[in-house]
This record gives sequence, structure tokens and C-alpha cells, in this order.
Amino acid sequence: MKNRKVVLIGCGAVGQAFLYGALNQNLFDEYVLIDAFENAAKGNAIDTSDAIPNLVQPPKYVKAGTYEDCADADIVVITAGVAQKPGETRIELIGRNAKIIQDIATEVKDSGFDGITVIASNPVDIISTIYQRVTGFDVHKIIGTGTSLDSVRLNRLIAEKYDVSPKSVCAYVVGEHGDTSVSVFSKATIGGIPLSKFGKKMTESQQRKMHNEVMRMAYKIINLKRATFYGIGAAINKICRAVLQDENIVLPVSCVTKGTFEMQLGWPAVVNKNGWSKPLKLELNAEERRKFNKSAKEMKKVFDEAISELGL
Repeated sequence: MKNRKVVLIGCGAVGQAFLYGALNQNLFDEYVLIDAFENAAKGNAIDTSDAIPNLVQPPKYVKAGTYEDCADADIVVITAGVAQKPGETRIELIGRNAKIIQDIATEVKDSGFDGITVIASNPVDIISTIYQRVTGFDVHKIIGTGTSLDSVRLNRLIAEKYDVSPKSVCAYVVGEHGDTSVSVFSKATIGGIPLSKFGKKMTESQQRKMHNEVMRMAYKIINLKRATFYGIGAAINKICRAVLQDENIVLPVSCVTKGTFEMQLGWPAVVNKNGWSKPLKLELNAEERRKFNKSAKEMKKVFDEAISELGL
């Protein structure tokens, strides 16, 4: 049986959270770490190697490496980039992170890599689209984390309100992973029952309040502890597991669908060993569609400015 190999590019807090989760879930056999600061990759490789003897199912190895290691990797996970500061929006990161992803994309392409790329660097939708533009890879094999984390947050808040397990809730956030995101309450369900028919119906005011809480969650966490990483780390692991196990699971990832101007934006799609496909025909109500279209237009504007700066 072929060893499952991942190359992690970016060994900051998010990369470390993904790595630790993947090790404990036995997702891969081989782990290669790359970071702009080589000592960060080396240090994390040594540190996690010390954890291997205590794992129930230890991997073959964790080591620091180079982009050449991407050549035979199954998945490349990219978490590299400047982190969001208190009070800073994800979009404001684009000026610094666009050049970083351009350089990474060039290195990955030159390595001969032909697997699946999972991207969590912010602003993730634009970064994923730039990565595709630079590499020329099949867009379906590039999976940005999209609104995976936003949707988890929405599901959790709905579950808390109605006193049910989050696993019984199905609700999506679409559009930007950021301030123009859209919570799709009109299609939310609990145990297959429309949210509007489960218990006391939420008012529009309550829905707006819950959406704002979802949207502001990252700011709250960053103000409290400087960074978010456990939630997004778990989201990356879920995507990787869906790819490795060919799960055909629906996840709200960065993908291209109707109204996204050929950009990748958060939208539910099927994820399996081939990447993402079959974006859901999620019928938004008029207000949700208006907000989604606005989100897409704003993201397209930022993307166009970014690629112009990069000379692409």
C-alpha cells in the first residue's frame, strides 16, 4: 500500500494545529514541513517526532524538507502567510500574502506536484484563485477551506439555541470567508426539518444577530488570544480526510460556481479523492442571493487589484 504523504507549507499556529490533529487521526504516513524560516520547520519536525512514540498509530516520519518533496506528495497543505492582527480584516492581508502565495505556487508547480492542494492562507478565496492562476493546476484539485469554519460556527450556534447536537444541524455560510459572508438560514435544517419549522421560529433580527456573531467570531478570538488555529486546523484535517478516504462528502469549500466570476468562493461542493466537484444547487432566497452577489463582486475587485500588482 502506497504511503500517504503530505507536505505542509507554513509552520505557524495554523500549520501546527493541522499537523497535531493529522498525527492524532493517523491521516498520513509521511509528513514534510516547509517554512520560510527553516528553523521553524526543523523545530516543529523535532517536536512532533517526540510525540510519535506516544501515538496509537505513529507515522513513518515527520521531517523538515524542501519543495522537491512535493513531487510525490498526495496533498500539499498551505497555511503560510502573515497572520491577521487584532482589528484587521482578512482582506487587508492580501497586500502581504499575495506575493507569498505567488512564490509558493511557483515552487510547487516547478516541483512536478500533481496532487491535491488544500489552502487555508487568508484571504483564502482570493489566495486560492491566485494559486490556480500561477500554477495552472486543475481548479478542482485546489481546495480552499472557504467557509468551512464559518459554517461550523453557524451550526454550533444553531445547535446551542435549539439544544441539539451540532451533528444534527445542516446550515451553510457562503461567499467570502470574511465580512461579506452570507449565512443561509433559508435552507438550514435540524434533523432534516427546516429550521423555520423546528421549535420557535427565529426572527430576522435573531438571524442577523447570529450571523454577526459568526462573522465576528475570529475577531473575538484574536482579541482574546491573538490568533485562531484550532478550528481552522480541524477544518483542514476534515478536508484532507475526505480526499484521502474518497468520502464524497459535501463541504463548504472555496470553489467556482454560478455567480463567482470564475473565482473560488465559499460554497458547498462534493469533496473526494479528485478534489471538489458538483457544487450544490443551493437556492438562496432573494436577500441571500443579493448579499452573495455583492460578496462575489467585492472579492472579484480585490482579486483583480491583487493580480495587477503581481503582474499576472
